[in-house]
Amino acid sequence: MSLILHCGGREVEEYQVFNSVTPEKTDSHVPIPHGIFLDFIKTEVKARMPYADFIEESFGLQDGPHPTERDYDDKPVIVPDANFFACLRFGHDTFRKKDESWSFGIVARNSHIKKFQVEAAIATIAHACDNLGVFGGRDATHAKSKHTINGFEQFDRKFTQLLRGAEKEFATATQRIERLQETEIGDGDAAELILRGQHLKALEPKECWGILQQWKQYAHPNHRFFDSFGARNCWSLQNAMTEVIKPSVLSGDQLRGEGLFQTFESWLDEERALTIVN
Repeated sequence: MSLILHCGGREVEEYQVFNSVTPEKTDSHVPIPHGIFLDFIKTEVKARMPYADFIEESFGLQDGPHPTERDYDDKPVIVPDANFFACLRFGHDTFRKKDESWSFGIVARNSHIKKFQVEAAIATIAHACDNLGVFGGRDATHAKSKHTINGFEQFDRKFTQLLRGAEKEFATATQRIERLQETEIGDGDAAELILRGQHLKALEPKECWGILQQWKQYAHPNHRFFDSFGARNCWSLQNAMTEVIKPSVLSGDQLRGEGLFQTFESWLDEERALTIVN
């Protein structure tokens, strides 16, 4: 299932993105055409990272209620194709990493109804199940701006800065993931990490039980998406977490993935410290 469907949008072809209608601007809101936004993202990536190829592209559009306009029944006017989502996956060879079960990509979104700002982020994406994690600090891997008169110009500057530091962030993320893959854990450790994620506000309380069930399902060959998820390690648990939270990553808080990384790293650092002491 595509990430686009998880955020509530309907999957569309690229030409449909360019054919979507952009509302008129107002004094306080300047909508950015979805097609222009998408073309900008792809053009900038190709210019700043000419060696990178997108091997998979998925797009979504979503109707939504206008924030102020009402119809004759005093109900919000529904704006067609109001919200746009994109997931652009880089090829495995681009960053010369060992593990082919996941790759880097760009996720982006734009809204004509003030549901969210114009945004783009670098993400890790598991191939088989579309698990998504946006990592890094707010400025390092995440660019966004409000829909104001100078909003797109500000986004341009932030996205350019993001791409300039992408190589360093890719290398750091690869090292972080390899550390998770190398650390074996049991069910008790998994439960402790889930609770820690909740305590650090990387997870919602309502998500914890589903994550634990997902972790247990990965132990059975018939219920896991990818063989590597069957390993009882931190990487498998991290994918159990992203499987549950991924609807919110595109449509809600794109930085939740970094919170998950910090959850694991704080726990791993404490475990290492205890090992040294003992």
